[in-house]
Amino acid sequence: MATPARCMMERRLRLMDDDGSSFRAGAALILATGVLDEAAAVPRTIVGFAAEDEDPTDALGDTLAIDVHPGQTLVQVAHPGGTFLMELRATGVQIAPVTADIGLTYGIAKDTDNGAWYVEQDDTTTTCVTVVGIADQVENSPVLALVEVEVITPILFPVADA
Repeated sequence: MATPARCMMERRLRLMDDDGSSFRAGAALILATGVLDEAAAVPRTIVGFAAEDEDPTDALGDTLAIDVHPGQTLVQVAHPGGTFLMELRATGVQIAPVTADIGLTYGIAKDTDNGAWYVEQDDTTTTCVTVVGIADQVENSPVLALVEVEVITPILFPVADA
């Protein structure tokens, strides 16, 4: 089971999304023609990660008939100093992070089975995150441990400190 990206130093914005798209919480988001969309390939520059599903669902996973914020998605915004917790994998297989990973830059990728985004240790070409720390093992989860990452080149929005 994959763990969606979680923001450590949160700055959230509700931004316009592409009504034709459908992404889940934790998705890496880009700006495409002025609106949010899930990155289709390995992104180099991202806005942040979805804090909620683009199509709201109930506890059973069924799409709700009423969308409280139609055409908008709550985003955990990537910003200087802001960090996210993500799984670390090598060739798509979960691995335990080591201190040697800290300071290195990697790409991120999307799991084709469950749609979760993760840090791909083997991608050192299309990098978009820097590992800045290692988090403890997630309680009640098969995840070995999470890496704390900072987005290298976030798309910046003027956001006041909370």
